[in-house]
Amino acid sequence: MEKRKGELGLDKTFLDLKRLSRFREAVNKTEIFYHSSEEKHNWNLICAVMDRLGSAAEFLNRSDIKTEEDLICFFVFTDIIYSCITELFKTLHLDYKLKDDSSCFNKTDLEGSAVSDDLFMKYIRSLSYAHSLGAREGRKFIKKGETQYSPWVICNYPFEKGVVGVRLYSSVTGDSWDGLRDILFSLSDLRKYVKMRFDQISLARIEIEKRVQRQKEAWGKRKINREGTTTDVLNDISLVLKERYEDGPCLLLDDAIDVFSIRSSDPRNDRVIEKYRRYIASTIPQVCDMVDAVNEDALNDCEFCKAVTPDIPEIYNGIGYQLEKIYSYLTDDEAHGQKFRKEMLESGPQTDSDLAWGFVQLSHFKERFSDKYVQIDYSMPYPEIRLLVKVAIFLYNCEKKKTNEDVPN
Repeated sequence: MEKRKGELGLDKTFLDLKRLSRFREAVNKTEIFYHSSEEKHNWNLICAVMDRLGSAAEFLNRSDIKTEEDLICFFVFTDIIYSCITELFKTLHLDYKLKDDSSCFNKTDLEGSAVSDDLFMKYIRSLSYAHSLGAREGRKFIKKGETQYSPWVICNYPFEKGVVGVRLYSSVTGDSWDGLRDILFSLSDLRKYVKMRFDQISLARIEIEKRVQRQKEAWGKRKINREGTTTDVLNDISLVLKERYEDGPCLLLDDAIDVFSIRSSDPRNDRVIEKYRRYIASTIPQVCDMVDAVNEDALNDCEFCKAVTPDIPEIYNGIGYQLEKIYSYLTDDEAHGQKFRKEMLESGPQTDSDLAWGFVQLSHFKERFSDKYVQIDYSMPYPEIRLLVKVAIFLYNCEKKKTNEDVPN
């Protein structure tokens, strides 16, 4: 793909945003930087750095320097990138190896010694917009008793294409110098400077990945206790996942624990409930293996997850809506102690009672689907109703996939 270029040869992709994306992915892959006592004090700075680096890089990638304002803005966003990287490295206790680097501008101080690129850019920043009427930065470039001012930045140097800089007025003059001079450098060197700093985000990503790996190794020493009842094992898995800040899988474990703790109030359902429990129990060793291996990501697509939250069958239009309302409205939290009343089944779509509408959808679900598999009574406790809904879906899926024979006896 041909690179688009601006007036001074700026291609629009010289700062590789994929580097920042990989850093962001490494940070967001785990919750330790948000929850861990060792890391969470860095969370706000890391978030600020990611956002600032992203916006600054996007701006510089599309910058087309034509005016004084364009160049000043380029300096501003360059300084943002420098500040983000140096603050991030300080926070992560990384060695910022570019501190003394002078490979971009090759400038010398009053004594003729090499000056680091960072120090030179601070000096340019001070003259160009921070302290243009009285530079306060870069004493290595300012003589004792000297005052420097800058009337403008140079975005289009008339004698050489691609050269930018700062016009300087000085209170110090000499035999061959009237105190006016230009500090010049190539735009390509400026671009090289900011790119070298931006690319340091890859080193920060490596450090993030190392910290995540160290934490995983520590977590891996804690194995699931597979002794005891099924509920005991599930509770231990949930405890371990909470220690690892895995809130999503913990909710799944809570649902699974409910399956084994809810008592059946109708003996006609006992056999199919037990069948459902046996199937879930058969998948738990795989969950233990995943958690022991600190591979919680695999939980989202394992048989245990599919068993606890069975896929919704596409039998008829509206079944998904019915299940959503049953799961959402037939809950103890929402019902606030309210009980089923027969007149609820006569409620229409405009009812102001979520509980009543949940029972209406349950009645449709029973009539069109679940009565074939389980016996649901409207007076049952809400958790039992939700369990029987899952059992009905599970049994249907078994029939559909012809896997009844694979369910443990």
